[in-house]
This record gives sequence, structure tokens and C-alpha cells, in this order.
Amino acid sequence: MQPSFSVGECVEFGWNEFKRKPAAYVLTTFVLLVLYAAAQFATMYLKHVGFLVGLVLGPLYWICNVAVARKGATGAEPTLNDAFRPFTERQGDYLMVALAIASGAILCGVGIVITWFLFTFSAILVLDGRDFKAALLESKDLVLKHPGEVAMLVIVLFALNLAGALACGVGTLATTPISTLAFVKAYEQLTRPGILSADVAPAGPAEPFDPQPPV
Repeated sequence: MQPSFSVGECVEFGWNEFKRKPAAYVLTTFVLLVLYAAAQFATMYLKHVGFLVGLVLGPLYWICNVAVARKGATGAEPTLNDAFRPFTERQGDYLMVALAIASGAILCGVGIVITWFLFTFSAILVLDGRDFKAALLESKDLVLKHPGEVAMLVIVLFALNLAGALACGVGTLATTPISTLAFVKAYEQLTRPGILSADVAPAGPAEPFDPQPPV
């Protein structure tokens, strides 16, 4: 039987993980949001090129938040280094993924709904080591195996972030990490179930440390 996931369980996972390290998630989300807003403002002065740059900024912002959630979902505390990972390593792969996601808008306007849907898992696949070609193909195949579930996940996470934006915008500092953590959880359940921090049984007590070297 093919692996599946529950949208409710994914959102619950995102909420529980956010509660464990709220300061780290709020900080990384705030910094990324400020930089995203500043970059969008700067595109206003780039004329025609600014339109294209602006389209790519959204997927890049999403990819950076996914990088934060990918680190946090393992139980580790995410940092700004994780947030900027797409800009410090393999920038070409991340940029090509962002362009592929935005290509629907570039080619036919509302087509971005289709490209974002098909390539929704491509960012996390690049984070896991795939090149952009493999990431795009694997994402498409994974989505087409579970179109209904993925569509429901996207709708719920979009609604969650919309609610955060309507709360004077401040709510996005919480809803963005919660939604990306839920997204990572769904990906893990579809590919490698049961390896995230919430799925791992707590370890037993550590053995006492013996400072004496072995004889």
C-alpha cells in the first residue's frame, strides 16, 4: 500500500514543533519576511525586469522557509544559517527550482497554480541532495501519485497563512513556520514515514560519563 498522510496530523505536528522553539521560528520568519518585502519593493525600480524578478522572489521566500522547517523538523533548533542555505550552497539548483515554480505565471499567468502544485516538493528534494532536474521530476511524480491529498494540504496551508496575514500580518510569523513544518511532515510521511522528531520514541537515559581512560 502506498504511504499516505493526514492533513490534520501534519498541522498538529507543525503546531507542536513551533511551540518547542517559537523564538527561533519567529526570528527566522521575521528576517526572511523583511528581506522579501525589501526585495519586492526594490523590484518596483527595475521596470520590466522587476516583474520577472518579483515572480521568482515568492518561490525563493518559500524555499528559504522550507529550509528552516527541514532543520527544525528533525528536532534541532533552526538558525538564520538554515534560512539562507539556498543562497550559500548550490544556488543554481535552488534558482532553477524557483524559476520552474514561477514559470506558470511567466508563460500563462494563472498557470503558476499548476506549476507550484506540481513542483511543490522540489525545494525539499533539493535540500535532500537532488539536482534541480531530479527534484522537479520526483516532485511531479509524487504529486501525481497523491493529487487529492496534496491539493487538500495546499488548500489548508494556504488558508492557514491567509488567516495569519489577515491578523494584521503579524500572524504570519507563526503560521508560516507552522505551515512549512506541516508541509515537511507530509513529505516525510509520503517518502520516509516515521523519522521526524515527533515520530521518534524518546531515547533512554544516557549512561554516566566516566572520565577515566580505559586501562
